[in-house]
Amino acid sequence: MQQSESVQFITISNRKTFAFFRWLVLVLLALVAADIALSFLPGSLGDIAENHYVAFASAAILLLLLFLRINYFFYDDSYEILHIRSKGLWFMGIGEDINKRYDFPKRKVTDFRIEKTFLHRTLYLTLDNYASETRKMRSVDISFLKDEEIDRLQTSLERIVAKNQVLADRGE
Repeated sequence: MQQSESVQFITISNRKTFAFFRWLVLVLLALVAADIALSFLPGSLGDIAENHYVAFASAAILLLLLFLRINYFFYDDSYEILHIRSKGLWFMGIGEDINKRYDFPKRKVTDFRIEKTFLHRTLYLTLDNYASETRKMRSVDISFLKDEEIDRLQTSLERIVAKNQVLADRGE
């Protein structure tokens, strides 16, 4: 049996970048706590932390990280199931965009779009719901993916949508 097209599965993940930022958050939180704790000590150690420069600088960096909305992203289009994971940088959830996990058949993907703004990029997927003939929209933050990874993601989704369109045209 001869294959007419080469099978190419794509897996995309920013796990290493996300792990770095998670450790950075922990270190910055520890620096804030250490600076405050040192300020209560009498003597020269307490004098070092008297103005809380380290705590203020760490807090400013933490606020910047909160503003940037760094997240973990995982995408896998192996076989017939599409797997997408997204997790916020912060250890507790704030809002609906923090922890998302989508697993669905590729054949349900009818369309997608990637919206880009100054610092923020979002993937929107349109999914068919065959039982009720309605469509669902799913969104995932992809801001901290590299441009090459976004190109690979777009190529993968274009291939999936095109294949689904051919199947729909044939009535399958």
